[in-house]
Amino acid sequence: MKTISERVQYILDTREWSQRELGRHAGLDESHIGAIVRGEVKSPQTKTMTAIASGSGFSLQWLATGEGPEQPYEAPALPLDDPYPSRAQAAVAARLLHVAEPAILTVLELNEEYAADPGEEYWFERMRAEDRKR
Repeated sequence: MKTISERVQYILDTREWSQRELGRHAGLDESHIGAIVRGEVKSPQTKTMTAIASGSGFSLQWLATGEGPEQPYEAPALPLDDPYPSRAQAAVAARLLHVAEPAILTVLELNEEYAADPGEEYWFERMRAEDRKR
């Protein structure tokens, strides 16, 4: 599957969901899901992709690129009452952190950038200042 449209259609077929059901699970309007499936929206926003991935249980990496596992790695549950995890449990936790860390950092950076974004005019002025330096 080469396009996001094909991968979203695959999610619908695999889950046996309608566009309305995927929209409900993802918190998106079914018309937006339909536009993606029809290829009218070729590059959905990151928040849309994240909503579809989390709502459907499919990997964001796979949904966005077609690469990697379709579904996120799921570790066996760790017993919460055991203060001394076994080596196997510690290895699973380390693997989860290693796999998730880049994605977590990216999301945190994007959230910080978005929250701290002083506005469009600031960025234009900053670009003009950089141009003047050259």
